[in-house]
Amino acid sequence: MQLIFHLLPLVVLVFMLMACSSSGSKQEKNEAIVPSPAPALAPGEKPIFKVEVKSQSGVQMVNVTFSGRLPAPESVDKILRDEFEKAVKKNPSQDALGYAYLGEDDLTPNQFAGNLVYKAAKKNIMTEDEYNGVKSSGTSNDAYYVQTEEQHTLPGITPKRTWLSISLVFPKAPSQNDSYDAIIAEIEKVKGRGLDVDAYVKVGDKNVKTSWYQVKDTDGAFIFAGYKADSKQVRRKDKLLKQF
Repeated sequence: MQLIFHLLPLVVLVFMLMACSSSGSKQEKNEAIVPSPAPALAPGEKPIFKVEVKSQSGVQMVNVTFSGRLPAPESVDKILRDEFEKAVKKNPSQDALGYAYLGEDDLTPNQFAGNLVYKAAKKNIMTEDEYNGVKSSGTSNDAYYVQTEEQHTLPGITPKRTWLSISLVFPKAPSQNDSYDAIIAEIEKVKGRGLDVDAYVKVGDKNVKTSWYQVKDTDGAFIFAGYKADSKQVRRKDKLLKQF
C-alpha cells in the first residue's frame, strides 16, 4: 500500500504529460505551415549576372541570368528593367520579351515582380499581367487582405476562358480551419459573377506582393480551393468543402 502511495504522483504526472502531448498534436494539425524564404544576397554584396540578347522568331529575347544568391526583389526588378530598356532602345522596331533566371531556374513570384513585354507598335514596356489583360482589385478586412484578379487564357489559345484568382493575404499564418473558412466566405462573395474561382491563402505584407508566401497544409500541399460555377461546388483536390 505504501508503494502505491509513492507511485501515485508519478502516475498522475504521466497522465498529465500524455494529455499535453495529445492537445499539442491536435493544435499542430490545425496550424498552417509557411515555407521559409530563400536566402537573399547580403547587404552591400554585389549581384552577379549576365545578359544575353538574341532574336527568336522576330522577337528580341532579353535574358538576365543571375548566379549565386539573388539581391532583394526590387533590385532584381531594376536590373531586369534596365537591361531590357537598353535592348529595346537599340532596336525599338522589334517586339521584345525580358526574362530573369537564377542559373537555369525561372524566378518565383517571391523573387521578382515578373517578366517584361515590349510591343513595338505601342512603343511601351508592360508586365506580363498588363499584356495579358489581367484586371486586379483589392479589399481589406480586419483579418486579411484580398486581391482578386480576373484572368484570361493567353492570346491565341482556344477555347477562351475567363476565371477569378483570389489571394487571401494574412499578416501571419492562420490556422487551417480559419484558412478554409475564409476561402469559402470570399468565394461566396464573388460566385454571383458566374466564373470559376481559384483561391489561395498567403502570408506577408499586403503592400509588398513579393513578400506573399503561399501557406501549406499539414499534408504538404498548399492551402487552396477551387470553385466550379457549373456545379457550384468548392473543392480541394477530391474533397468537397462546400456545396452552394
